[in-house]
Amino acid sequence: VQKGASRRLTPTLELQDRWTAEYIRKLRPTLLVGRFAPEESDWHVDFEPTQHGAQWGAEPAAARAGANLAPGIWTLYVGEEITPVLRAAKLRKDDRGNVELRTRFWAEEAQPNAGDCAPALLTIADLIATRDRRCLDAARGLREGGEGKKPDKAERRGLITTSPSTTRFFFPLAS
Repeated sequence: VQKGASRRLTPTLELQDRWTAEYIRKLRPTLLVGRFAPEESDWHVDFEPTQHGAQWGAEPAAARAGANLAPGIWTLYVGEEITPVLRAAKLRKDDRGNVELRTRFWAEEAQPNAGDCAPALLTIADLIATRDRRCLDAARGLREGGEGKKPDKAERRGLITTSPSTTRFFFPLAS
């Protein structure tokens, strides 16, 4: 905990790992509003999510943060009213669509300079939840503070990271 004008919890890697695992196991399944398909394949090019009460999450947020990742699924975190997003992006309900809407569960004032993307830890957790290798690579790179780097073969198999003094699981996934 940092002390000063306000108290703030300093996130450690262990705390981040624990939050990620619990988010994937408990909260994430409850947030899906639905899957949708856009009328036009390039709908996202000029779409400004914040103008419609939304923020990018998962793959598009990672791409905007510098990860070498072309989104396959376009995740948007939305408030209670999704109609403005559906209209602006010209989305129609489709259980196999490549756009997923999820409920925003954090207070916007808790992330004052967020812009059009969900919080970084949430973006990383959503990427891990996909269990898709390209998303895991991007999550690893974002967590290490850079772009999505290619892990070596051993890291890919066990999703582990090593340092001179420790070997630890990089992304604990709940079963």
